[in-house]
Amino acid sequence: MKKFATFVMAVLLSIGSLSVFAAAEDEINVTLRIEGVDENFYYDTVTTTDTNLGDFLEQLGSDNDNINIVMEDGGYGRYLTEVNGDKAASYGAYSGWLFIVNGADPGTGMDNVMLKDGDEVVLYYGDPYGAGFQFPEADLSDIENGVITFTSKDTVYDENYNPSVVVNPVENAVVKWYSDDAGFTEYTTDAEGRITIDKELLTNGEHKVTIERYDDTGVPTVLRFAPDYTVAVDTDIETADFADPAVYAGVMAAMAVIFAGAIISKKEAYER
Repeated sequence: MKKFATFVMAVLLSIGSLSVFAAAEDEINVTLRIEGVDENFYYDTVTTTDTNLGDFLEQLGSDNDNINIVMEDGGYGRYLTEVNGDKAASYGAYSGWLFIVNGADPGTGMDNVMLKDGDEVVLYYGDPYGAGFQFPEADLSDIENGVITFTSKDTVYDENYNPSVVVNPVENAVVKWYSDDAGFTEYTTDAEGRITIDKELLTNGEHKVTIERYDDTGVPTVLRFAPDYTVAVDTDIETADFADPAVYAGVMAAMAVIFAGAIISKKEAYER
């Protein structure tokens, strides 16, 4: 009888362990970013058991005092009508809340989107059918000369409504280049989507970069970068401005120290 009781207890413990393991397996991590009309409302990675995007957002609003999410039921399921006071249709009939998952439009309502571990979701306010909307990407291939080019992969439609993706420059966007946590310089992208950072601002290290653009009504027409987006600058002696007397003097002084050390080392070796 004791052996049977021990066996039963072992089975129950095993079932309990499997249940805990299964519960842990059901949890996923989803990174969510919410970009309102004028500011970022939320940016964090959430551990959740809600795999349906609509359920996930509804639960997020319930769990966070700083996030007020309002949804309504429609013909294609729930849809967002307001987040933190930014209401749909405030800048025209087609302005409102949209979303992308892993950088792409799922092409369906949120109730039809099933989340997976590691997914990245961005909610953003815009009017793509009226004011237009772009998703800037930064080309840093010429950053050593201070040049950054911003482009967007835009979906266009032909006369038969067949979609295709074209790469366009992001024109007339305001870019802020941060020298430190507080100080920044503003630039406006040209017709090619380019800006050129002033040489004295190309200091070594990580620089925060932001981008914004609005139409005449005040609705955003580009997706902001994530709040932690930075650009790395790594200058070296080859890219130094030798025309600058201060830079030239510093380089010459450093080289003099190096040559003096080499001469002393050779002299000591000869004497030995």
